[in-house]
Amino acid sequence: MTTTTTSAPLFYIRFLKPPPTECLVGQHFTIVWTIESDLGDQTCWETVPVSISLEGCSQLGLRELNADPKGNSKKKAAALAKPYMLEKVALAREIPLVFDPLRGGGIVTKLVIEHMPVLSVHTMSNRDCGLGMCQFLSECKLDRKYNSLLELGSGTGLVGIYAAELLGPKRVYLTDLPDALEIMQQNVDLMSDTKVEMLVKELSWGPEKQDQYSDVDLVLLTDVLYNQGSHDVLLDTLDWLLDNDNCRALLTYKERNPDEREFFEKVALRKWKCQRVQSYSHLVCEVYWISKVC
Repeated sequence: MTTTTTSAPLFYIRFLKPPPTECLVGQHFTIVWTIESDLGDQTCWETVPVSISLEGCSQLGLRELNADPKGNSKKKAAALAKPYMLEKVALAREIPLVFDPLRGGGIVTKLVIEHMPVLSVHTMSNRDCGLGMCQFLSECKLDRKYNSLLELGSGTGLVGIYAAELLGPKRVYLTDLPDALEIMQQNVDLMSDTKVEMLVKELSWGPEKQDQYSDVDLVLLTDVLYNQGSHDVLLDTLDWLLDNDNCRALLTYKERNPDEREFFEKVALRKWKCQRVQSYSHLVCEVYWISKVC
């Protein structure tokens, strides 16, 4: 008898209509969300308890700032303001939050809204492969110590930050296009005291070797195969990274389209070694080690 083990899918809350960044006192607004897989091709129909809360607000207080050509007043004013800080005061009445799945309605909880300046925050999401990579790193026993890690297409920086905390290398490079650098740096700044050197860098894929990464001995790849048009430049980047001494790449992959597997054919044409890790079939993604044949 053959037993097939399938991993339970991961589901995410996706906002179809997110909450506003600014809301006036007494103004009603609607939030619409769905719970589905990272690809949006599978919906969770089970009953899920939902609780909503508003966390964080601007701190109220008395502040004084005088003109100072030397530019030192900001720090002085902030220090002087501390003894006069007021307790947090609600600026709005409670607003009912209505759950209306099939226009049935029903009060779920209440939400207190404060009238405050708009704060625009660039948001990015993590997909299954990133979580799968973190789980793999936590469960596997690596064959050696890696001193310098580089994550390609880091996005939020989740995988690189987790690897830094777990593996304790000397340094970790989080790399992506310019639009992603700010959120990565914010997440790095949230890390507790760490001895790992965390470097957020812009890195465009291509054949041009960058010597600053000559010490990298482990490349982390998650969710990098969905765009087939970028396979060649990704391979060109790996070509010079894998030339480093004892450098390997660790890839987690979840199929979105069968045509994406052309990437592995191109790896074979370059005569690189690409080996799937078979003993982790319980993960939500496939895991591969990629290296150049010595």
